[in-house]
Amino acid sequence: VNTCLMNSCKRWLEQVKGVSVTTQWLEACIGWIHDEEGRGIPQARLQEMVYQQWLHTDLRDTAPRGCIPQQQQQQGCSISGKFVVQMDLLIDVGAPAYAQLQKAKGKELDCPEEEINTQVSARVNG
Repeated sequence: VNTCLMNSCKRWLEQVKGVSVTTQWLEACIGWIHDEEGRGIPQARLQEMVYQQWLHTDLRDTAPRGCIPQQQQQQGCSISGKFVVQMDLLIDVGAPAYAQLQKAKGKELDCPEEEINTQVSARVNG
């Protein structure tokens, strides 16, 4: 993959979309797009295609590693700026944690949720 094209695309992602990617991921992504679409893609279209691929990837595979500088040692600090966040799991605080954990793991519960609620209530009240 052309280094100038990669640098241009990487700069566009950072400045326009606020996205940082690893060089390895970007090279693989552009290579895949060239294999699928050919090499004659206009740069603006290529950049948008790379961004669309980024939207569908796992950030653990695409984002550079590391913490926000100077923040990992502080407690109760505030940060400002633009940050990309990937949510792997949401928990409904109004529903039983066990049922949600089993669902997140892809396991079916042996008993219906109402029965779990009854069992939890009996333990708490009993």
